[in-house]
Amino acid sequence: MRIETKLCHLSENKAVVHVCGWVNDKNVGSALGEASTAELAEDNAIYRLKKRLTNINKDDNKTDINTDNIVKKRVNIELPKRNKVEADQYNNEPCDWSNELAAIDSEIERLNWSREDEIRFLENNLGYNN
Repeated sequence: MRIETKLCHLSENKAVVHVCGWVNDKNVGSALGEASTAELAEDNAIYRLKKRLTNINKDDNKTDINTDNIVKKRVNIELPKRNKVEADQYNNEPCDWSNELAAIDSEIERLNWSREDEIRFLENNLGYNN
């Protein structure tokens, strides 16, 4: 498998890397990885991609599944009641931004925007150039 890597984001304490896997000129998947360095982020992304491809291959190898014998149960789960959480105790930011970055990349690709179009949009609407 050939792996192509692209650095998506780099800051003082965070790097995000996008990897694509190719087999015989066919794209077999991609993944994002996040870590404190670009090298670790790349390793995380490659690990996620290989794990995803391994799970897909396992699912493809399963045969003779009879869906008539599958029983679907509805389970009601009651969440525990809790008091109001103070703002400083609760952090809404995710630890891993991979899903959010993938969604943004998907929208940019859907809009057929170039990097310049993206920069222009960010500057005009948010005042940032990246």
